Amino acid sequence: MDQSNSKKLGFIGSGNIVQAILGGFLKAGNVKPLQVKTSAPSDRNFGKMQELGVATTHSNPEVTTFGDVLFLGCKPYHVEDVAKEVSPNIDTDRHLVVSCAAGLSMEYLEKNFPTNTRLITIIPNMACLVREGGVVLVSGTHATSVDVDTVRGLFKNVAQCFEVPERLVNPGSAVLGCGVAFMSLIAEGLADGGVMVGLPRRDAVQMTAQLFIGVGKLLQESGENPAHWKDSCCSPNGSSICGIHALEQSGVRAGMMNAVQAATDRGNAMQPK
Repeated sequence: MDQSNSKKLGFIGSGNIVQAILGGFLKAGNVKPLQVKTSAPSDRNFGKMQELGVATTHSNPEVTTFGDVLFLGCKPYHVEDVAKEVSPNIDTDRHLVVSCAAGLSMEYLEKNFPTNTRLITIIPNMACLVREGGVVLVSGTHATSVDVDTVRGLFKNVAQCFEVPERLVNPGSAVLGCGVAFMSLIAEGLADGGVMVGLPRRDAVQMTAQLFIGVGKLLQESGENPAHWKDSCCSPNGSSICGIHALEQSGVRAGMMNAVQAATDRGNAMQPK
């Protein structure tokens, strides 16, 4: 049995990203509900957690005592207060702390947790819920290769992990994390376009979904640059090249680049002073 599969998991926070991570873990069979306890300040998200069969509590120290791997699924601006609350319960030999909070440096995290705490930062995306997720991963000063393997093991068949140097965590988050929102906006535009030219809404959405799955597999399995597949679809004076011209006139390529830059800049700006 994979060692990561035998560990107890504590989640501080029960919001959307925790629901996506935990939903993926459980669907993949990487953990069982009895191995998990989640906390949140209110009952708002507990119903969804209870539907998954996991234990819930309002006590962050209780979750910390329960878990071997502690996921920080709270908002970045709550991390300092959470760290103060749970630090007395942190056993640096036992606990691996995994932060899902965007925009916080490893230096900041290590400053707020007990000395020698093994810390890893992950930026997962919502596609973890359907076991097609992506995770940007940065290991802290005291995290070991075993700790990294533990996190990778938990995300096996849930998400592909991309380990990067810390200076690239915000760019990676902009592409892989925020990119779900960007791609959803593009998907909405494609589906709306389909409806505009006569397709039923349901068909337009399903065609768009299948398109995204297919393009993703083409890029993953071929290793080709996206331009290769764009050029492959564009015959002289054909429909595709005419559509590409319309997209270029609308600034779609620059818009996507600007979106990644803006998201990266915001991630950099979120770092507490």
